[in-house]
Amino acid sequence: AFAEPYKKGIELALEEINAEGGVLDRPLEFIFRDDQGDPGEAIKIAEELMTSEGAAMITGSILSNVGLAIASLAAEKEWVYLAA
Repeated sequence: AFAEPYKKGIELALEEINAEGGVLDRPLEFIFRDDQGDPGEAIKIAEELMTSEGAAMITGSILSNVGLAIASLAAEKEWVYLAA
């Protein structure tokens, strides 16, 4: 529930970007998952998104302990992780 305003903002931005042709003529897509505030769950989700879903980068996470876990994994795997 805490992240719902952020999700709505992302969805609005995606609509605008994709209506203008996306990025490099390709639409953007966000895949949303709930890490339940658990670093272990976040790691599992991040690995799934990057390997099985073909995500180009990871972003999100509200809690700092979750963000630190994802940042560590991203550094190890040389993945892009955008933390706000």
